[in-house]
This record gives sequence, structure tokens and C-alpha cells, in this order.
Amino acid sequence: MLLSAMLRLPNAALRYRLTTRCVHNTMRILNAQAFAMPAMSPTMEKGGIVEWKYKVGDIFSAGDVLLEVETDKAQIDVEALDDGKIAKIIVENGAKDIPVGVTIAYLADVNDDLSSLKFPKDSSSIAEKKATPKQSTPNKGTTSRKETSRVSSTDSEKSTGIGSTELLQKANTKQTLLPSVAQLLASRGITKDEALEKIKSSGKNGRLLKGDVLAYFGLIPKESVVNIAKYIKSGEQLDLSNIEFKKESDKLVEQQKPKENAKEQTVRSEPIIITEQIGLKVPSNVTYEQLSSSLDSFLDEAYHFTHEQPLTNIRSDFYDPIFEHLVTPSPTEARFDVTYQLTPVDTELNDCAQNDIFDLLSASNKSIPTQRGNESDTETSHNEYILTVNVQVNEKFSDSKGKSERFINYLKQLNTV
Repeated sequence: MLLSAMLRLPNAALRYRLTTRCVHNTMRILNAQAFAMPAMSPTMEKGGIVEWKYKVGDIFSAGDVLLEVETDKAQIDVEALDDGKIAKIIVENGAKDIPVGVTIAYLADVNDDLSSLKFPKDSSSIAEKKATPKQSTPNKGTTSRKETSRVSSTDSEKSTGIGSTELLQKANTKQTLLPSVAQLLASRGITKDEALEKIKSSGKNGRLLKGDVLAYFGLIPKESVVNIAKYIKSGEQLDLSNIEFKKESDKLVEQQKPKENAKEQTVRSEPIIITEQIGLKVPSNVTYEQLSSSLDSFLDEAYHFTHEQPLTNIRSDFYDPIFEHLVTPSPTEARFDVTYQLTPVDTELNDCAQNDIFDLLSASNKSIPTQRGNESDTETSHNEYILTVNVQVNEKFSDSKGKSERFINYLKQLNTV
């Protein structure tokens, strides 16, 4: 009754029952667990055993690699699901074309005695029959097809000529076949060793390509493979036959031209200079030295104020002085240089102890004592000056021109006094 229930189970569930060592009723019937050929992908139907990592009687733990399985695409390690022992190996190393689900070994518990262990009857012989490749005689249709393909391949070899022997070489026996090549060989029933021995390769370093296999079976003309290989080989080396060397005189002329162009560019690139003239009118009792000293302090104050204050709106909610200092490139470097010239219009100058430029321009009675007691304040004469300011912009920074224009606007306050 139990066996009939197991037969009704799907194949995946049945393999899970057989490969998992748990406490259930099936262990009363089978003392040894059958280990079937695993399916490493949904489309896998057959596979090969590269190597068993354990021998009969060796104990393994869960997660250990029991064997290495070879598919048509890769080699994959198969790990143990539980602790156990290798009881019997049915399919040895190197076996190929083993159907998925066929028993390839038997597993036992760690404490099981292999001498008294019971194996299922005739299961090993069935698995061996399925694992070994079929030695049956081929059909007449297949033999005739192979013969025709080989005849066509020999005919194509004759038609290609002598150049094909240089392009086609013996395949490298140590190479790993491409998936497309391995699949094509498996569909034609040719092993890897046989293909590497009989089929000539057109790839680099003896690489066997799909076109080589197709040409061997006569599915495509061998001339196509030879032509493609010839085209690829022609591009491996540069054709220098049509290259003409330049004369030395031409080289010297070309080397001198960039230097001359560079000199012209350096001459043409003139600095940006902003010039502003401001007319000043001061009382006659203010000397030229006093006015020049006051202008020096005023220009220095305007210079530092313009450099310290940012161009953005400092009253904005998004303004942050620390952030502005971080994003400003080289905040300590000067954005412009200032030179000025004070030219008097009237040469009659008198001495006066004044220091502030705005007091000098406004002629305040509080700050300008008169030295002429016989003259009234209303009759005080004035001297006129022209202040010429030259601001040279530093082109290294993007905010230099804006701060230079702010500096000029700051100086224009002198016109309103």
C-alpha cells in the first residue's frame, strides 16, 4: 500500500523522499537511500559525472560537496543535504549522458554498518544499463546521413584550395568548448575528444568555433569559414604599404606655426581694466596731502568691504555665510587691483588739519576751522580735483567682474557729497 502511494507521487517528490534521511515509514523497507542523478537546471535531461569527492565508506556532513556534475553548459558541485556515508557508487567518474533521475549511488546513515546494509533488488543493474551509453547498431538513415555529411566536408576541403591549410589548424585539446559547439556536437553524437581530434579549428589559438563544426558536417560550405578566418587575420596587422613619410622641413614648419599662434594669442589677451573718473570739490584750505591721505583710507575701506561682502542677498533665508565661504573658490585671493591718480584742477592749495574725506568734501564748519579771520564762511573758495581710478579685473574667478563693479559704485558716493 505504501509503495503504491509512492508510485502515484510526482518524480520530484519521489526523489525528495528517497534523498532525504528522515524518520518515516520508508526506512523500514529500504535501509540504503538511493541517490539519483540531480537536475541542475529545468531544461537538463542528461549529464555526466566528473569526479566523486568521497569514496565508499567515507563520512560526509551536510553542505559538503559529494560530486561534480557536468552539463552541456558548465560544471556544477552537488552538495549533501544531510550527514551520511557513501554506501555504494554505481556510476563511476567520467560517465556521460546519464539521464536525470537515474540512481547513481546509495547513501547511508553515519552509524550504519555497510556489511549488513540492504540494497534494493536489481536497482543497481537498471541504473547501470541507463547510465552506460547505448551500443546498439545505428540505423541506415543515420549512417547514410553521416556518410553524406563527411563526403560533402571532404569535397569542400578540396574546393577551398591551398590557403585553407594555413588558416585552419589543429584544435587545442586543453580548451573548454563553447556552449553552442558542445550542444551541436551532442546533437550529432560526437564526443569532445573525437571532435578535437578530427575537426580543424579556425579560431585563435586553436579555438573550435561553431562554424568549424557546421562545415565539418557539411551544413555550410567550408569556403565560408576560410573566408571569414582570412578576413579576421588580415586585420591583425596594419598595412603600412600606402603610408608616406613627411619631410623634415614640413615638420619644422608645423612645429613653428603653433608657437607663432601662441605668441599672437598671448599678445591679444589684454587684461580687463575698468576706468572711472570722479570730480572732487574741496575747500581751499584743504591741502593735497590731506586729501590724498583721506582717499587712501577710503579706497582701502571700499576695497576690503567689496571683497568681504558676497554678491548674493545676505538677507535671504537661504543665505549661509559658512556655505558661501566653502563654495567660493579661493576666497582669500584678490578679485581686482586698484590704482588711482588725483589731479588738481586749481594749483592754489592751502594747509588744513582734516582727515575724513566726507568732511573735506562737505566743507563742514565743525571740522574745518578757518585761518583767515577777515573772511566770512560764505566767501570760502574751493579747489577742484579729478580722481581717476583704474580697476584691473582678475579673470581667474567668475565673481571678479561683479565685485569690481560694486567697488566702482561704492566710489560714486563721493559725487553725492
